[in-house]
Amino acid sequence: MQLRVSRPRVLIVDDSDMDAKVLERVLADDYETIRATGGSQALTILKTEPLPHLIMLDVMMPEMSGYEVCREIMNNPDTKRIPVVFVSAMDEITDETRGLGLGACDYIKKPYHKMIVQARVKNQVNRRIAELERDRLLAYMKQSEKMEALGTLAGGFAHDFNNILTSVMGFTELCMEDARSQSVDPALLEKVLDGARRAKGLVDQILLFSRWNKSQLKPCDFTQVVMAVSRSLRDFLPSEIDLKVELSKDPLLVKADQAQVEKIVFNLVSNAVQAMEQSGRLGIDLAKVDLNIDYCREHPQASPGEYALLQIRDNGPGLDQKIKDRIFDPFFTTREVGQGTGLGLPMVYGMVKTHGGHIDIETTPGEGSVFRLFFPIYSDQGMFEGIVDE
Repeated sequence: MQLRVSRPRVLIVDDSDMDAKVLERVLADDYETIRATGGSQALTILKTEPLPHLIMLDVMMPEMSGYEVCREIMNNPDTKRIPVVFVSAMDEITDETRGLGLGACDYIKKPYHKMIVQARVKNQVNRRIAELERDRLLAYMKQSEKMEALGTLAGGFAHDFNNILTSVMGFTELCMEDARSQSVDPALLEKVLDGARRAKGLVDQILLFSRWNKSQLKPCDFTQVVMAVSRSLRDFLPSEIDLKVELSKDPLLVKADQAQVEKIVFNLVSNAVQAMEQSGRLGIDLAKVDLNIDYCREHPQASPGEYALLQIRDNGPGLDQKIKDRIFDPFFTTREVGQGTGLGLPMVYGMVKTHGGHIDIETTPGEGSVFRLFFPIYSDQGMFEGIVDE
């Protein structure tokens, strides 16, 4: 059995029957053509039928000019990537410039040679097919990454939960044996309860991990937010931790979820304290920075503009490259079994991304680490007065 391969589709928009039929004959061998006699019909076809690979558009039409149709096509997110080729007897430079300026990829002047039209159409259709294939592959890769992440998440959860269940079941069996002799060791029951608490903590982490993208971003003075978090940190930090806080003297307007910012800071500080083994120097800095094109070339995840830069610094053991490469993977942890879920830093990464920001890590083994978190400055500076007054 021979499978039928569908041909590329070309939408011809022309109010002249004769001109449209000429184009249909020119393209008949290699393409499936669809005809629209005017702009409104063309736009309806684009909404109701499978999208074509190319649109060939006349300029002078009674209802809508080709320029108007092209503008509508380019303003629609679903159709703006479809290549548009003008075919017109209007041969002034200004006509061609106007068409190309509206987003068309080519402008063919009448009268034209059959082979020139075929070559130009083939060029644009091949580009569109390659673009669609790239989109398909990217979508497949994205889905594969999602499934891989889900598999890692499920595997990590199952591993940690099985470890907890093993201890709960083992200590429960010991309690049952003791119960037969009517003498149950309270220490064994405490072990069972501890296992149950760990299980609850793991489930709570999973639930929190599943909800981190449900943010409520509101314009706020980021300096005040970080200042409040920094003050509350001093209540639980070990006395051997030397905390230094240096914040911007000026208010920084950022659209942020204050509860998530608190979680971000607490998580990174907690990791730093554990890395320093409860003793060392810890720093929290906040400043306004302007990221230029050169920085963004070296950091593809960044975009040019003004940001509030939040830094968490420690003088702990630092990270080697292998750990740094996996530090945001779900369930990846360097701690002993039962000491961490490996979900904290992935949540931090997700929360920062939800804020439109990014994270950069500078670390040197044996010297410490700096986590740099970039939050975009909110452009509506007119809101400052009301926020600061509150």
